[in-house]
Amino acid sequence: MNSKYSVSAMVAVFIFSAFSALSTYANDSAGKARYDGDVHVAAAESMGDDCEVMHYDYADQMYYDVYTAPGSETVIQLEPGERIVQPVYLQSPENWDVSVKDVQQDGQFCQHVAVTCSECASRSIMEIATDRRSYIIDLNSFEGSYMQVVKWNYLHETSHQTYAENR
Repeated sequence: MNSKYSVSAMVAVFIFSAFSALSTYANDSAGKARYDGDVHVAAAESMGDDCEVMHYDYADQMYYDVYTAPGSETVIQLEPGERIVQPVYLQSPENWDVSVKDVQQDGQFCQHVAVTCSECASRSIMEIATDRRSYIIDLNSFEGSYMQVVKWNYLHETSHQTYAENR
C-alpha cells in the first residue's frame, strides 16, 4: 500500500469522524486546507442544516475517500469549467447509482457527479476523467454520517493545463 494513500486516508477518516465533536474547529477552519510535504490534509466545513462538505487538496494519482450513507446523495463538485470527457467508471457498480449533472454556479458552467448507494457496507473505486485531471475515489457506504458535498482545492496548479498534457 502506498504510504501517501494510507496517511491521507487516516487523516481524512480522523477529520471526518471528528467533525461533529469538533464543530467549533470545523467552523473556524471552513474551506481551509494545507499541504504538508507528502501529507494531504483536508478540512471539513459545515453549511448548516447538518450539511457536511469535505475539501481535499488535489494531487495527481491520489485516492480520495468519499463516505456515503444508504439512500443519501453525495455530490462531487468539479472545478467550474471542468468537463467530464468519458463515462464515469465504477469498479463494482452493484448497489451504486451515479449521475452527472450540469449546473450553473455563480454564472459559470459546472459539472457535479451525484452518487447514491442502496446498501450499507458497500465499496467501489470510481474514476472521473475530465479535460483537466483525473479523480480516483474510494467510495464507502456507512449508516450515519456521510459527506454530502466533496470539493477540491487546486493549490499547486498555476494554469488550466489539460489532463492529456500532464500525461
